[in-house]
Amino acid sequence: KPGDTFNPWNPILPQSFVVLRISVCRRPDYFIENVVMVIVLLNTVNVLSLLLLPRSVESRLASSGTMVLALAAMQAFVAEDTPRAGYQTHGQMFMKVSNLMMVAAGLESVAVYIACEKKWSVLRIFYRKWDPAGLLVEAEMHMWDHLFIIVYGVCCIVTVDAMFPPLKFLLVPCLFVLGILFVITLVFWVHRLRSCAAVI
Repeated sequence: KPGDTFNPWNPILPQSFVVLRISVCRRPDYFIENVVMVIVLLNTVNVLSLLLLPRSVESRLASSGTMVLALAAMQAFVAEDTPRAGYQTHGQMFMKVSNLMMVAAGLESVAVYIACEKKWSVLRIFYRKWDPAGLLVEAEMHMWDHLFIIVYGVCCIVTVDAMFPPLKFLLVPCLFVLGILFVITLVFWVHRLRSCAAVI
């Protein structure tokens, strides 16, 4: 009755009640535009450093380190801007995967640099007579850089597709384009390495 206070211990409880159900759904557009796309751009800038010469390891590692720091700042922004949750969200997982991919790009730069310095060749494992003097190692490592960039892009697209359903329409076109780029890059470098080997 109006003016009465509710007493849960009262044995005479009202026989009628109303149940209100509210469905709440956060729109992902803000998060995708301001977080996911920014992280994808950071990944793109990070992987573009692999277009530098294999011996310029300082510039490559500086770029990777800068992108990792930028991603850490981005993570702090996202933590402040999103509600607290007792579980790991897709956005947090995407940031961790992006961190791992950036570190992998840095490790690839170091591996390519060491291979150039030591004149190690991956192709020599499969074909013993390939470049015994190691004159084409830098060109070969540059080829592996370009193929790594495409694989990096595939990993990024697959991760975005797995964690953000609104962007699922990007998977097939992006994989198709990256697949064509992979084949073109492989054919180009095979032709170029054979031409250089013939000249040497």
